[in-house]
Amino acid sequence: MSIVRRFINKVILFFKELYKKYTKSKMHSFLKKRIKAIKKAYKKFRFLDKTDLKFYAITGFVGVFCTFIATTYSIFTVSKTLDAAVITIAKLNFTMSSTNSALDNQVVTVPANQTVIMNIDITSENAEQTKYALNYATNDPNIKVYYSEDYDNNMAGIVGAGSTVTLRVVFVNEGNTDSSANLNVAGGYVNNELTSNITEGYYESDIVVRINTFDSITNEGGFGNKTQVSTFPSADSGYVYYDTHCNEKATPQWSNSNRTLNLNNITKRISCDTYFKKLENDIEIYYELRDKDGLHSTRATSVPASGYTFQSAHCSNDDAVPSWDSTNNKLSVTNIKEKTLCVALFNANS
Repeated sequence: MSIVRRFINKVILFFKELYKKYTKSKMHSFLKKRIKAIKKAYKKFRFLDKTDLKFYAITGFVGVFCTFIATTYSIFTVSKTLDAAVITIAKLNFTMSSTNSALDNQVVTVPANQTVIMNIDITSENAEQTKYALNYATNDPNIKVYYSEDYDNNMAGIVGAGSTVTLRVVFVNEGNTDSSANLNVAGGYVNNELTSNITEGYYESDIVVRINTFDSITNEGGFGNKTQVSTFPSADSGYVYYDTHCNEKATPQWSNSNRTLNLNNITKRISCDTYFKKLENDIEIYYELRDKDGLHSTRATSVPASGYTFQSAHCSNDDAVPSWDSTNNKLSVTNIKEKTLCVALFNANS
């Protein structure tokens, strides 16, 4: 026998002896039992009745489906909660301040039989423009609160993000003892409806003239980019006289050469708004459409079709001569020597 053959026989004998030892061990016995159990379960499953097979299949499917739904619902619930947190409207914040010492921690103290007039600054601490409204509360019927006719009634309005509006407020104590009023600011987003309970004006003088500039007539007939200023715009400012609106009947007359405004036929305390428009063309013509009493108006860029009667017309410079052609329903302007703006005034018939 060759050496190679003897080596192979020894290797075979070694593995036979190793196998005999393994079959006698506890591990072999454990594995043998587990394999027999698996084979038995497999044979039983193979010969299940079809009804039983369907039952197990449906039960398994329902279990998996419920697990899927539960997981999906949990994810959906968390997602909805997160979305709601994103769109939650936080409380809007404003600060109130004044250089007048009568205002302390939002409380205004008014001495007996006196009047306190103050400028109050409302500052928005919000990241977007919002609406605001200043309101007051008091238990004393002798305390009256007004907005000043020297300013626009801006007790409620819109304030830009991080911006400040100045309100001029008048407190009158008609009683014989010191008293007070509490102030607060209501806030809301621009689509909210906010109003102030300070609705009446106070005349700091018998005749109040507010001076305003604006850039355009809006589609709604309002003044675009209207700003209240302290003096009449200069002749070279680019703004020209437009019109004057008063809360009582009066006859305003503007002198472009003298840069003065005269108010005639005044019989009582009166407040007026004088408007100056930024001139963009060589000739601009507008139409003021007033109510029957001539006190409230809107404006247009074309002649009203019906329902109004022509009253008068004026121009921004002293030389221009406006005239109304009732036959052709047209305003004509002659003797124009410089850029000119003219306004035709109409009153409603009823």
